Amino acid sequence: MNNLSTELRNKKQYDSKLRDDKLVYFELYNLYFHVVNNKYFEFEDSLKLIAEQVQKYPESISKQMYLLSYTASQCLPKLGTKTNHFNLLKKLLSFILELVLVAEKNSTDNNSMGKRVVCVLTPYVQYFSISRTTKNLGDVLSRLVKVLIFLSDSNRNEFLNLVNNNYIAIKNLSECYPGSWVPYLLRTGDYQNKMNKGPINYQTYKDSFEDSILDSLYEPPLNGFEVKKYKLKNSYNIYEEMEAFRHKLREEIKTFLV
Repeated sequence: MNNLSTELRNKKQYDSKLRDDKLVYFELYNLYFHVVNNKYFEFEDSLKLIAEQVQKYPESISKQMYLLSYTASQCLPKLGTKTNHFNLLKKLLSFILELVLVAEKNSTDNNSMGKRVVCVLTPYVQYFSISRTTKNLGDVLSRLVKVLIFLSDSNRNEFLNLVNNNYIAIKNLSECYPGSWVPYLLRTGDYQNKMNKGPINYQTYKDSFEDSILDSLYEPPLNGFEVKKYKLKNSYNIYEEMEAFRHKLREEIKTFLV
């Protein structure tokens, strides 16, 4: 029995320093804590190990997309706060997107590739649905666009579902980070960008409230607020209305808690 236990412990999944899925998970998991604790050298060492791993064994990183998504969801809200590890946060958020590209482009498991990519993209696009701040985020945004293009080219249906469920985020991104990627991704040319700086003419993007806006509200209507009377082009009006209702609801809840 002891010989068998020793053999199992010594068995390698991968011929690398991160020799099995547990070590891969551990190294990825610690990236966030290296960042928030300003452990620069430990952070850089982890990046090197993971970069080597994804090149040799991309499927080992593909298995960890949920963890990468969770890590991104923890990092993104900190971008809008005063922090002394802003540059490390940016580097980690960019690195996560690079991992997605390398891992999924070279992965042999294509059956659920689109869903894995969407899993990681979701916290990014949700962040930009509530934030229009893109200052000093060029590295993150350029990689985000790369992954969006990769998803669109490899699984158009998953991409369109992501767009329809996060319309406000895509709209904000196209206005704050305009470029040729917008008409390329939304190939039908059916997208309107009020801050368009290029020679592209956009039309209204899919005037379908149920498909595009419902998931952006996050909360049910209050006080008889009829969201369906609004058209997609007035989505920001919906946001402003809902903000007022959220505030009122918070105040009402406080009275019940007293």
